[in-house]
Amino acid sequence: MPLPRGLILLASAWLFLSWLGSMGLHPPLIAATSSYTPSVRFMMLSSATGALIAWPLVRLCQAPSTTPLRDTALDLIVVLGMLNMVLWPLRLVTPWPPERMALIMFILMLGIIATGAIVAFARTSTSHWTRSVSMLVCLLLAVGLMPWRWFAPIALPPFPSVFGGPFEAILALATPGGAPPMARDWTAAEGATAVALFAWAVVLPSIVWLQRRRRRRLPASESADTLVAWS
Repeated sequence: MPLPRGLILLASAWLFLSWLGSMGLHPPLIAATSSYTPSVRFMMLSSATGALIAWPLVRLCQAPSTTPLRDTALDLIVVLGMLNMVLWPLRLVTPWPPERMALIMFILMLGIIATGAIVAFARTSTSHWTRSVSMLVCLLLAVGLMPWRWFAPIALPPFPSVFGGPFEAILALATPGGAPPMARDWTAAEGATAVALFAWAVVLPSIVWLQRRRRRRLPASESADTLVAWS
């Protein structure tokens, strides 16, 4: 099972442009952690945007897949692998302890895994409405409670909150300070774990059921490749 080379190329280009947009071509005048931390924060937000929004948008604009679980698993290997290779070394130019960086990456990875469940389910459908709703769900998983915070009439728990989303976690944890994560930060990770597990617990049996149902409905003379051409 070869890795998707098109996704590797697009992800590499996205990360490269994110690097140029955040770090620039010239180093800062003062080589200190306070100079690099805002750039690392922007780099994380841009990378999260690519993994949580751009990736599902590209996949949901493509033809349905006959093997959505396998294809999504390969996509997740590429996306998660490249993010870890690019973002982890950036901790060296920040004041963050390893625990803080690990928590940021853990919540981000859980958000991507939950998004992968939605992408896998949507890639089994030929309905434009199903794919549009799935993309909306991916957006909600990414931003979490952030829109509600802007318009809520009551005060909500501080960043990062349970089910807050990866963007909220990055904004809360990728700060100039170097303190280790607090108890509520780990609680946010527990909420992200629950969301990812729930998403796959719902989506996995649904995909298996849909594929079995589709096989029974396809004529015996119709090849599996016909499904890919449906739109």
